[in-house]
Amino acid sequence: TCEELGLTVKGTGRLQKIQALNEFLIAQLKKGGTGVLLIDEAQNLAEEALENLRLLSNLETTSEKLLQIVLVGQPELEVKLNQASLRQIKQRIAVRSRLDRLKDREVGPFVAHRLSAAGYEGRDLFSAEAIENIAVYSKGIPRLINIICDNALLIAYASSQKKVSAEMIREAARDLGLESDAPKVEAARAESSKVESPKVEIPKVVALKAESPKMEAPRVEISKVESPKVKSPRVESPK
Repeated sequence: TCEELGLTVKGTGRLQKIQALNEFLIAQLKKGGTGVLLIDEAQNLAEEALENLRLLSNLETTSEKLLQIVLVGQPELEVKLNQASLRQIKQRIAVRSRLDRLKDREVGPFVAHRLSAAGYEGRDLFSAEAIENIAVYSKGIPRLINIICDNALLIAYASSQKKVSAEMIREAARDLGLESDAPKVEAARAESSKVESPKVEIPKVVALKAESPKMEAPRVEISKVESPKVKSPRVESPK
């Protein structure tokens, strides 16, 4: 690292190299710069290399760190850092972030972006069914998506086809040893082919018992009419 930065090291020991790097970082800080060490595929680092990173993380002033260290790797990196022998460097990790797999709906746009970045401006090279197969075989892992697409494009080129089909994706997956996921592909295809009939909800008809209004019969009062008393005529017989 010191040689790549053009630093003059007085001696060949590790301490002298760290001292030279410390002086370089202080000079950068005075200029308003920040030193960043970015390591990709960090899961492949040996324990000795990780221990050296721990020493580099001690480079600091009274107010701030001189070097920001970023480790990027596969899930195996997390497993390695959980080892008891590396607990000191694990304790120095301030921020953790995990990138999740791409969702199935994101695989198509990802492939289109990669083709665009490579300079392709034509029509879609992958059929819709091919994209579905890529999503299943790759499990949404960008690296596997790239490898599957690269192999499928070679198959399409060899067969003089202008579009990558689902069968080409399956062939590429077999060549890469991903055929164990074939049942999942078939299950996903079968699931997508199912057409679920729309659920029609029949509204409930609630019959309300309507009570007919009670109609009272009119009360008729019959007044008692007294018939007039008729006196019978008095007949007197002659004496």
